[in-house]
Amino acid sequence: PVTGIIHAVVLLLIYLFLMPYAVYIPLSCLAAILVMVAYNMSEWRTFKYLLRGDRSDVAVLLITFFLTVIVDLTVAIGSRNRSLRKTCDADIFNRSSGK
Repeated sequence: PVTGIIHAVVLLLIYLFLMPYAVYIPLSCLAAILVMVAYNMSEWRTFKYLLRGDRSDVAVLLITFFLTVIVDLTVAIGSRNRSLRKTCDADIFNRSSGK
């Protein structure tokens, strides 16, 4: 808890005193930092493990993943993907209940 508080205070001080200089940072540098952070958070080993699952589970995973990357998270989990999710959910339910 103490490290979180110290981290928050340091970030607040950086925002207060160094924010006027942030306009001089090129957006491409900020984008590269975001890409590296996303890559380090992605946990590729877990993703590879999930791809070994059932076909319907993998289909839902990949469709949601690509829609999130290409379009937006709200589209990936929203109404445009609803009919596919219902079909796959029904398939998963039928397999788990033994029908």
